[in-house]
Amino acid sequence: MRFHKKLLFFLVTAFIVFTAIGTMAHELGHYFVAKVLGYRATIGYSFTYFYADIPVADSAFITA
Repeated sequence: MRFHKKLLFFLVTAFIVFTAIGTMAHELGHYFVAKVLGYRATIGYSFTYFYADIPVADSAFITA
């Protein structure tokens, strides 16, 4: 079995790109729910930061 450098490069690059896209899509879900509930929020690469103390009931919606 031959080692295919081009295939390995493609797979590693695709993994990195789609991991970044998936993470941002995931965080956008939290962000949009927070905005719908009326909270101020910003998105970092791997987290969504909220600028207020959020009640437990709203936090459950945002987290889900």
